[in-house]
Amino acid sequence: MPRRRPPRPPLRAVVRGLSHQAELAAVRRLDRQPWMQRRIAARALAVADRWAERDDPVADLHAAEKSRWSQNGEDGLIAALLERIGEGDRTFVEIGCSDGEENCTRALAEDGWRGAWFDGDPERVADALRVAERLDVTVHRAIVTSANVAELLRGAGVGPEPAVAVLDIDGSDLWVLRSMLEAIAPRLLVVEYNSTFPPGEFWTRRNRHEYVWPETYEHGASLDAMCWAAGAAGYELVACDRAGVNACFVRRDVARAAGLAAHPPDALYRPYFARPPIIGHPWWTPEPCPVLSPEAFATVGVRNATVVFDRVGPPPDRVRVVGVRAEVVNPTDTRITSDGPTPVALSARLVDRSGRALAFECERNALIGGVPGHGRATVGGLFRFAEPDVATLRLTLVQDGVAWLDANAFDLPLR
Repeated sequence: MPRRRPPRPPLRAVVRGLSHQAELAAVRRLDRQPWMQRRIAARALAVADRWAERDDPVADLHAAEKSRWSQNGEDGLIAALLERIGEGDRTFVEIGCSDGEENCTRALAEDGWRGAWFDGDPERVADALRVAERLDVTVHRAIVTSANVAELLRGAGVGPEPAVAVLDIDGSDLWVLRSMLEAIAPRLLVVEYNSTFPPGEFWTRRNRHEYVWPETYEHGASLDAMCWAAGAAGYELVACDRAGVNACFVRRDVARAAGLAAHPPDALYRPYFARPPIIGHPWWTPEPCPVLSPEAFATVGVRNATVVFDRVGPPPDRVRVVGVRAEVVNPTDTRITSDGPTPVALSARLVDRSGRALAFECERNALIGGVPGHGRATVGGLFRFAEPDVATLRLTLVQDGVAWLDANAFDLPLR
C-alpha cells in the first residue's frame, strides 16, 4: 500500500497532553497537599463520568469479548472482527508476546494459525519457546525499536500482509507502530493505548530504544496518538476493548469491503481503572501503610460525602455508575495510604430502601496521596454495580487482610 508522511498532530491536542503530563509530574511532589488531592479527585471523577459505561456504538463486538489466553477479552474481540473481515492468510505477528501463556494471539495459534512472537525479556522468551513447541509459531528474543522492526519482521518471515498484527511493548509503541506499518500492512491491527490520557489529548513517550516500564502511566501513547499514526498508514479505528486497554484498527480497504464503520477516538475510548477512581496506571509515589491498631479502627472513618454523578449505562448490562467525593478523617498518629501489603481503601456496602444489605462490598478505591495523621483528606470513589434497588451507599474503609473500619461508616443516600 502507498505510504505518505503523516500530517502534524493537532496542536491543541498536543498542548493538552503536555499539560496533563505536567500535572501528573506535579502530583508526584504535591499529592499530600489537600488542594491537590481535591484536584485529583475532581479530575478522575470527571473523566469517569464522561466515558465510563457510556452509550456503546460497538456493543455487538463487546458482547463477543472473551478470554481463552488473553487478559481482557481480546480473543473474542479479534475473532469477531476476523469473522467480519475474513481471515486472510491466517498468519499473525505479536510484538510484546510476554511468556506465551497470556497474549492476544495464543488463541489463533491454538486454532492452527502460523505466526511470530517477539519479546525482549529472556525469561519470558524462554517460557514462550516452551509454549510454542507444539504450535506453528516462531519465537524471537529482541528489543524491538523503530529502527530495527522492519528488519526483524523480514528475518522472521512475516509476509507483507499478515492477517493480524499486535503491538504492546509498554514503551515507544507509537514510533515502533509507524515504522512497522511502513514494512507490513496487516488486515487487523491491535495496539495497546494509554488511557491515562483521554480523547482530545495527544501524548506519547519519547522514542527511546532502551526502556524498562516502571509500571506507571509512562508507557506507550494516547488513543489520539495511535489513531494519528494508524490513520496516516490507511487504518480505521473500529473498536476498543471494554477494559480500556487495546484499540483495534482495520485496514481501510478491508474495512470498507466488510462494511465496518470507522469511529473517532471520543466514541470508542474506554478508561482503564487499574486502581479506581484513577484512570490508567498509578502515577503517584507509593508509600506502604502500616497495620492499624485496634484503637484506630474505632476512630478512622468517612466523615462526609457527596454524590458527583449517578447514572445507568446502556443495555444489556445496564451497569449503574456512581461517583462520590468523600472526606476521610484520621485522628491517629499513623499516615494512612493505599500502598504496601496492607493498604487502606475506600469501599461501600450496597443497601436498599428497607436497610437490607444487597451486597457486602462494592468496589475498593485508592486514597490518592493518603490521609495524614491527625488530619483529613478529600478522596474520590467510583462504584459500579448492577443491583437495581440500591438506595444507599454505606461508605467505609477497609484494610486489606486486616479488618473493616466500620465504626465510622457514612450512609450516602442515592436518588
